[in-house]
Amino acid sequence: MIFGYVRKAKNEDLGESLEKQKHELLKLNDKVDYIFEEYANGLDVNRPELNKMLETVTDGDVIVTTDISRLTRDIKQLNDIVELAKKNNIKLQVGTTIWDNTDSMYI
Repeated sequence: MIFGYVRKAKNEDLGESLEKQKHELLKLNDKVDYIFEEYANGLDVNRPELNKMLETVTDGDVIVTTDISRLTRDIKQLNDIVELAKKNNIKLQVGTTIWDNTDSMYI
């Protein structure tokens, strides 16, 4: 399956809305099956929707987000997500960049 993730900090007011992010996400990958969305700070590692998505993805799935800052702003959490992806053969699409650990070019 292809899962999308959008996040907006509650205090952000820069014209960045979840609807706008969802629209951009679907322009990046129009085959997204389900979009996880939440209002939370990017440094907060206890984000229920992100955690739910990370518990849901399985072998061969794809995670799509518009920008790395929407997924996380924490280096350790980013490393944990990348390790999860590597362990479970999950592709990450951040913007137009696709990270596929099943392709030796990305290992």
